[in-house]
Amino acid sequence: MLEWRSGFPFSVEDDEGRLAGLVNSRRFPDFFELNVSIERRLRFGGHRWALRVGAVNLTDSRNPTAVNNISSSPSFLAFFGGTRRAFVTRIRWLGKTS
Repeated sequence: MLEWRSGFPFSVEDDEGRLAGLVNSRRFPDFFELNVSIERRLRFGGHRWALRVGAVNLTDSRNPTAVNNISSSPSFLAFFGGTRRAFVTRIRWLGKTS
């Protein structure tokens, strides 16, 4: 799976929660994610199984999920969160063989 999009918009607030500037005048950074996996289906012990290995966020893009949008904060416009690169495995039972 490949996903790219421009960052979501957000608004800046003052320390009392009031809008500071125009609504949605700032944007998160662009989002880019590449997930790759392979799956092998097999029969074992009278059952059907699927084994999958893969990589999530293969390019290790930052892709933040939160921002400090309080204009008076010392960490104003600092971005947080997101998923780092990860490697995953999955074993799935598909049923009995007939």
